[in-house]
Amino acid sequence: MPMAVPAPNAAQGLARTDDRPKVFNQLCIACHALGGQGGNVGPPLDAVGDRHDAEYIKRWLRDPFAVKSNSRMPKLPITEEQVQELSAFLAHQTKSKAPGADGAEAADGGAKEQMP
Repeated sequence: MPMAVPAPNAAQGLARTDDRPKVFNQLCIACHALGGQGGNVGPPLDAVGDRHDAEYIKRWLRDPFAVKSNSRMPKLPITEEQVQELSAFLAHQTKSKAPGADGAEAADGGAKEQMP
């Protein structure tokens, strides 16, 4: 006998993906969280733009082992276009992009830490 089942609430429990590059949703989110959603193998990427600039992120994405020899992150099978897209997206992930933030610029004028 058929049974009526309520449809799931589409807004509940689903990851936001419309504002992220496709490659981020295909690769990065498997290991990294953003906005509380995603994997936990790698560090969360919330406010990664406060820690690293786009050039650092590009170097990291192209070859993590060249930046940090004991990296747990594998070298990803991504194109240079995807490196550019991801680095721009990640560099803009700042505290001002966090939910509830007022959008103000960082007090340090946007200086980024260059860590190995």
